[in-house]
Amino acid sequence: MTKSNWNEDYFIYLTQKLDKNLSKNPVVNEVENLIKSIASQEEIVNVLEIGCFTGSLINRIYQNLDSELKGKVKTIGIDSDLEALKRGAKKYSETTFIYGQLGKNLPLFPQYDIVILSNILHEVYSENKNQSPKLKVNNAIKESIKTLNDRVFLVILDGIKPENPQKRILLHTENPVSFNKFLNFSKEYKALRIKAKVLGENQIETVVESLSAFLTKSRYMEESYWKQESNQLYQYFTEKDFREILTGLGMEIIKLEQVKFEKKEIESQFIKIKPKIDFPPKNALIVAKVLRRK
Repeated sequence: MTKSNWNEDYFIYLTQKLDKNLSKNPVVNEVENLIKSIASQEEIVNVLEIGCFTGSLINRIYQNLDSELKGKVKTIGIDSDLEALKRGAKKYSETTFIYGQLGKNLPLFPQYDIVILSNILHEVYSENKNQSPKLKVNNAIKESIKTLNDRVFLVILDGIKPENPQKRILLHTENPVSFNKFLNFSKEYKALRIKAKVLGENQIETVVESLSAFLTKSRYMEESYWKQESNQLYQYFTEKDFREILTGLGMEIIKLEQVKFEKKEIESQFIKIKPKIDFPPKNALIVAKVLRRK
């Protein structure tokens, strides 16, 4: 995010839960476990987060370590937002911050043991509509793994597209408020054409992909940064797409876990969905290992 569209609400949203250790981001526990594993064999563990914003995520990972492990870990964050880096450097003194942008001007690095891409690839996907989105993400991951040692890991958290995105479903909303919210979302959300056909009182025909986008992004509609969020597509690749890109770049996928929307998130707004479907995935945690280079 550039300085021109910086705002305090967005800063609070991205940092507060991590600072208070209330975030559900699965990257935190996953990277902590990887650090412990690598530290048992190496004297120093180098951890890099690309697209770190203020560094609240990599700081939370570091702060959760015991004092002995902290002494063996070096954390570095990179971002293209100078204001975010300035705040991060002031707030999280244990992390080194570097200016750079994935896919454009990423600085040359020494090799790292863990590289984190947490909720950043969908921004790469949504930028510059004149380029192939899949190629942009492929190149972004390719650039990231140049920084990795042969023995270590790339950790990705990002949205994941349902396998049946165009499956038609009928939503029975909880009340007129939810009904109108979905219709307004279909008009305001720019990153994807949201299908919404009114079939009766509090009833909307849509598709699974549109429901996923609504469940992910509609919570930002009243926020000051809604315009930014409305132009970003979060669920952009299926599991198959991610697997093809990573294996095509010579990586071994150690873990790919889909995180589904919670039941309460859906039932708070919809009484019934016909036909009955599995709750769609929200995002995926991916851990991949660079195969040993010859």
